[in-house]
Parts: sequence; C-alpha cells; structure tokens
Amino acid sequence: MALVHGETPAIVLRGAYDPVDCEALMKRFRERELLYDPRHNGDGRPRRVDIGTSFGSHRADREKFHAHSTQTHELFSTLFEG
Repeated sequence: MALVHGETPAIVLRGAYDPVDCEALMKRFRERELLYDPRHNGDGRPRRVDIGTSFGSHRADREKFHAHSTQTHELFSTLFEG
C-alpha cells in the first residue's frame, strides 16, 4: 500500500531492460525532453523525474489521472522503439 499512498518514490526492476539498449533509451529520453541531461544542465541537486503517470501526483483527481494515463499509454507505445 506504500506505493498507492505515494510513500514509495519509485519501483526499480533490475535486469528488466537489456543493458546494451539502455544508452539509446536514455538518449531518447533526453531527446524527447523527458529527462534532463546532467552533463549539460545538472546543478548537482536531485530532481524528480516522472516518465509516465505518477499516481502520487494525480491521486487526488481521478479524471486527471485517467487523462494523463492515456497520454502515457501513447508515449510508451513508441518510447522503447529504436
């Protein structure tokens, strides 16, 4: 329930994505401005990055959550191509 209540900031699935493909995926995140490039604009402070729909951010408004989830579904349909 910690995830549902927004108490858990992330879920990490180690080994879920081939390490050989990670560099291209991270580049795609930066090209689509889904992730900042710390080599160029990082100031050393951690930043929150949500790629997709964050239940923690949208849990108070169910309609907004579902609308954002639709956009996330569209994003993820192409995000891992290439």
